[in-house]
Amino acid sequence: SGEPLKGLEVTAKGALAKYDTKPLAVAALKGALAKISDQVVNFVTVNQIAKDRGITITSSSQEVADGADQLMVTAITASGRHVIAGALVANQLRVLRYNDFPIDLPIGGHLLVMEYPDRPGMVGKYGTILGANRINIARMEVSRIDGRGDALVILTLDDPIPAAVFDEIKTLVKPNKAYKVSLSASK
Repeated sequence: SGEPLKGLEVTAKGALAKYDTKPLAVAALKGALAKISDQVVNFVTVNQIAKDRGITITSSSQEVADGADQLMVTAITASGRHVIAGALVANQLRVLRYNDFPIDLPIGGHLLVMEYPDRPGMVGKYGTILGANRINIARMEVSRIDGRGDALVILTLDDPIPAAVFDEIKTLVKPNKAYKVSLSASK
């Protein structure tokens, strides 16, 4: 989110709810702090680093009627809650929710994530910039909560997006939020 982390919540749903979720919460916190801390973050030091920074951690389980297994991680910052939820679907890790947006995205690769006011012509604008820079779109996920409100687009790209291209897209699209992310797929 680009803001200091105040708390982290991990919720397991479905069959995952029968397991102790505390180790999952600690692992999620370790992953988050490793990106922002200049200290060595491991399973021994993570709780103390979080305590020193005033970051709370909670874990919970929730049985659901439909039995769908899902792991949800919520980051709490000054501006609110930021949610990512995912599951193992057909032996593939997938992100199924980004904040309030429903999505279906395999985990891994080079991503361009943008939230922007939904308006005609936006896909053509950033598609043209990527094409002019020889960056191929491997997959595209688009989600809206309501028509003509905000849209979420997540592009999986064949190559990482250079800073200059990212800045050019942000200037043209004027997104509310934009991130470039590189992930490695793992099981």
